[in-house]
Amino acid sequence: MFVLSSILSLFDAITASSVMEIYEGQTFPLVKQYYIMTERYRFIESSTRSLSMNFPSRAKKDRYYSDKELHAKAYIDIFNNDAATVSQDYSDHINKLPDCILLQVFRRLHPLDFVHSLSLVCKRWNLLVQYNGLWKDVRVTASKQSLETGALRRFLTKVNNGIKRLSIDYSFGAQVSLITGALPKYMNTVTLLDMSGIEGFGEGITVDLWQKLIECFTNVETLNIARTNMLPLDGDVFALIPLFFGENSFRKIRRFICGSFYPFEIPEPPAQELFLSALWRWNRPLELLSFPRNVREYPGISKAPFAETLTVLHLSDVQEEDDFMVITELINLKELFLGGLLGIDHSLVGIKKLSNLVHLHFNGCGEDGGFTDSGFVSLFELPEADEKNIFPSKLKHLKLVDCYRLYERAAGALARNCLALESLNISGNCSIGESGLSTIVETLRELRFLNISNFGDEMPCSAIRNIEDESLPYLKYLRLHRTKIPEEVLRELQLRRKNLIISPRPDHILTFTVHNGSPQFDEQFTGNMNSLENDLLEQPGYCCMN
Repeated sequence: MFVLSSILSLFDAITASSVMEIYEGQTFPLVKQYYIMTERYRFIESSTRSLSMNFPSRAKKDRYYSDKELHAKAYIDIFNNDAATVSQDYSDHINKLPDCILLQVFRRLHPLDFVHSLSLVCKRWNLLVQYNGLWKDVRVTASKQSLETGALRRFLTKVNNGIKRLSIDYSFGAQVSLITGALPKYMNTVTLLDMSGIEGFGEGITVDLWQKLIECFTNVETLNIARTNMLPLDGDVFALIPLFFGENSFRKIRRFICGSFYPFEIPEPPAQELFLSALWRWNRPLELLSFPRNVREYPGISKAPFAETLTVLHLSDVQEEDDFMVITELINLKELFLGGLLGIDHSLVGIKKLSNLVHLHFNGCGEDGGFTDSGFVSLFELPEADEKNIFPSKLKHLKLVDCYRLYERAAGALARNCLALESLNISGNCSIGESGLSTIVETLRELRFLNISNFGDEMPCSAIRNIEDESLPYLKYLRLHRTKIPEEVLRELQLRRKNLIISPRPDHILTFTVHNGSPQFDEQFTGNMNSLENDLLEQPGYCCMN
């Protein structure tokens, strides 16, 4: 109960407290900070999410970013002593504040303000923003201009000793080779390096750049290079593999989000096979491992030196029964994320061995998937004996999307045997029917997050339309995109549960304001969706909703 109370208290920072007195002008369900904040983000703890998404430079529209720049500022080198300043009178006034006060103010501001605003106020502020303690989380863009002028190198050199988490984005037109020269000799304080925002490196990260990364970032514990080509275009994989997996490379790495393997011709065996073969022999105590969509074979993972330490595994394509069998030998897994699934019911049986699983994603079984309702029933059923040592006894977070053969019987097995579930995403599974949805709503009382999107016009979702006050008492977030439930019905639910966050369509949250004692709903959500999304992602299990 203490853990649950702690989680609910975190939500109080997002939503209006349920015990708060309603007053004129009050907005529900969100606190006002989401309406007054203007594109201010921070890094968050998330297993494989790109840190560049925490400081987006483009506006969020539905699930994707549009071309609208949020921070379209002129290029400024903040470490150029000739930077513009404001009037002398204003500078004299603010200079009366002691450094300790200004530093506390700076800590509450967005890092982009250090570059675009604070450094222009006066020379003293420009010096203060170089204080290492302010630059723990940093996102930089390797643009043509910042590389050629040396501004990126000057900046990283100045704040080097304070950076803990570094995200490097890539701007098209910049030369990859110049990044090598932009990095200081050592950045020993960096424990998280995120290069997943440089998908423009279609030619691959060169061997020289890999050499620099290995020498520069000696204490990296998390390496995220998702969407980046792991292998150089020139095919020099034979030079890369002994370098990347060398005895002195990334000695402290614990979490590895692997990049892509774009196809190119080199002598057999294929480059991807060579790389993975070396990975299976890598003597590093990995706790998290994530693979991109075009990696489909994992035969050596269960025999790898890190097999016993691995607790989080993300696989984007699992299409062979042998792959399922290999995965189920990783008995210490607590989080398993599977996508592109093709398999048969027998493949699911092996997952029962993963008794420590707390978090499971089945993302896209598809119409061609071989899993049947009977297979899912077997997956979720618990034996009468020794039920604490078999899946799903510890399951708390489940994403089961587009499983077209998940019927009422499987939904019942899920509800009966997964009573500790706190987050559930069954979007696209209208095959469970009215009875299956009703069983889930009535039985899973611990749910905080629920996604039943993409049920279309096939079912009215009566269990949600007519939800009782005692059902889902801890529910804090409900997503129902593309369902048959009219928004007017959801507004009635919103009034009954004023602190429940309801998303009836993409990029929209139901909100209302009290005017003259009556609620007035907003037709569009005018708050900061990016900020809300970031805060929700800090809640355990919210990742299942996406």
